[in-house]
Amino acid sequence: MKIFDLRGTDFLLVPTRVNNFLLRNEPPLKIITSDSDTVRAVVSRILSDFELYSRLEFYTNHSVFIVHNKII
Repeated sequence: MKIFDLRGTDFLLVPTRVNNFLLRNEPPLKIITSDSDTVRAVVSRILSDFELYSRLEFYTNHSVFIVHNKII
């Protein structure tokens, strides 16, 4: 599973970096975001645009998305 760590990334760069990561890699993937609600919302929207299914790694950790193939 490829891991993409967005912690410390300027939120303005997040859309471009996530798009590039998704275009270059096949699921399953792990995307680590910061504690920023804005960054998590951007990542969630992009995953939806790509029609990918995601879940949180743990119910207590809302900053790690596990990405799977298509939406079920």
